[in-house]
Amino acid sequence: MYTINDAPIFQLIFGLLKDYHTLRGKFLKTEKYTLGEKTEDALLAVLIAVVEAGHAKKEWKISHIETALAKTELAKILFRLTLELKSMNEKQYLNVQSRLQRAAQMLGGWRRSI
Repeated sequence: MYTINDAPIFQLIFGLLKDYHTLRGKFLKTEKYTLGEKTEDALLAVLIAVVEAGHAKKEWKISHIETALAKTELAKILFRLTLELKSMNEKQYLNVQSRLQRAAQMLGGWRRSI
């Protein structure tokens, strides 16, 4: 049986959240508990919205997908700030941004399919 945990969007965000959690551990203490925590919260909110959309009735899916898209955009902004504060290098930033862009495309496609 196919569940939301098997969905590519879930796997993408889940993997990004795991990778970011490891990266956040290397932040300076002042940024780990402020910017780092807010960024992780945004990624977690995307994951939660994806799970909720996966379990929602068809007429309620779009609102959860919209929430996931908004939180994805917030995460992009927070990651940009993280780069500019030099808490992550450019290679890490580009990796994260490409994954977030791919997630936004998947979410947009999901929204259009409903």
